[in-house]
Order: sequence, then structure tokens, then C-alpha cells
Amino acid sequence: IGTGMREMGMQVCLNDIWNRTIANKSRGVRTWVYIDELYVLTQSENCARFLMYIFKQIRKYGGAPTGITQNVEDLLSNRESRGILNNCDFILMLNQSSEDRQEIGAMLHISEAQLNYIKNAESGRGLIYTGRGIVPFINRVPQDLGIYKTISSNPNETA
Repeated sequence: IGTGMREMGMQVCLNDIWNRTIANKSRGVRTWVYIDELYVLTQSENCARFLMYIFKQIRKYGGAPTGITQNVEDLLSNRESRGILNNCDFILMLNQSSEDRQEIGAMLHISEAQLNYIKNAESGRGLIYTGRGIVPFINRVPQDLGIYKTISSNPNETA
């Protein structure tokens, strides 16, 4: 979609996600929504507002929203994005830049000691924020296991 139609296209997609969630609820079906590069949808004020509404309401309709992004700084650039994160009960954080660590740390009240788990972190290391607690983790998958190539985000190692 060209630049002039991008916002309309995003609004159509978000509206379709919301309508499917409502329809699925009436059929007794849960809706799992995965949005990769979530920050893209938060760069437009209208899309960010609608997305924040969806994130706040979707669980009431049997939905489970999941936002994925590599650059937290872009995601934290507006009030709506922060509203989405503040409404999350589960946030998994991997290696983050210094600026991103400070922003997310201040917002979620993460100590400097805990933030060290996402400072120059090796693959498979990070923090899990649950709303009630912050848990550091190390989850290394041996490279000789078949699952490694399936879950690796390194394009030279994926199946």
C-alpha cells in the first residue's frame, strides 16, 4: 500500500481483527492476535488509539493480544503505546539498547540490577515482567536440537 493509503489500510486491518474477535466470542472461540513490529501501528494517532482500545477490551471478548517489536523506543514515543504496555500482564524483554532499557525500566519500575539481564544479553537471556514480579531467565536451546533451527531468529540458521 502506498504512503497515502497506509493509514486506511491499517485501520481496515485493525477493524477486521476486532470484528473477528467479536464474531469468535459469539461462537465460543478464543482469538489470538500476534502483531509483529507493533510500533508501526502506533505511529499513526488514530491507529494507536484504536489499537489501545483493542488491547484494553480484547480479553473481555476471549482474545489474547500479543505485540512484538525490536525497538522499544519507537513504541514508547506516544501516550497510546504506553497505555498498551501499561495494560499488559506479561512482557518478555530481550537485549535492549541503553536508551530503551532506561525508558522501559522507568515505566515498569525495574531496578538497575534487573536491567542488567537485558544489557548486552546473549541469545536466550532476558526478563519476564508479569505485572506482579520481574523474573530473569536464561533459556538456551542447544544448537544440535531440531527445534533450534525452527525458533532461531538468525536468518543464517533458520529452517
